[in-house]
Amino acid sequence: MKDNIDKHIENLIIDSLIKEAEQDNADFEAVLKRLSDEEFYNIVEPKPQKKPWIKIMPWIYSTAVAAAIVLIVLVPGYNAMNARLCDGALYMSSEYMTSSKGGLDVANVPIDELRDALPELERAYSECRNAVFDSEARQQAGWDLTVAYLRLHKKTKAKETLRTLSNQYEGTVFGSHCIELLKLLD
Repeated sequence: MKDNIDKHIENLIIDSLIKEAEQDNADFEAVLKRLSDEEFYNIVEPKPQKKPWIKIMPWIYSTAVAAAIVLIVLVPGYNAMNARLCDGALYMSSEYMTSSKGGLDVANVPIDELRDALPELERAYSECRNAVFDSEARQQAGWDLTVAYLRLHKKTKAKETLRTLSNQYEGTVFGSHCIELLKLLD
């Protein structure tokens, strides 16, 4: 008898679960009948909401690619062109390439040594330019510094020094040569 009661209770539980599921289905069906087709499709396949920043993402990618191109292609190209200009100016000015009286052969010293000697060359030029020295020492110090800048591919600094020298030696052969080099570097 106990088995019959347990079986009867199980049947009642299963029947109540089935009736509850049928009621849920009926409620669901009633809701679906009240929905329009558009509301139904919005529930089934909702339209993705675009976030405002997604609209600018292509611009960000484009800007990043452009910056990468500039860094990878144009900057080295500009540096190579600048180096060629400096080398060309050195070649064109070979008639003035002489050893300086200070003992440093600026035109032929290895680049590493020249880089190390640059502060001394700048100091020597500054002293000659500001002090009352003879014209030849000032010319030699300025020329050594210009050649050093050109060999190190520092075009802007070389042009500054050449401008100063061309103004100081205006009307001389040396001043004319400085002006020619300036034109070549521009």
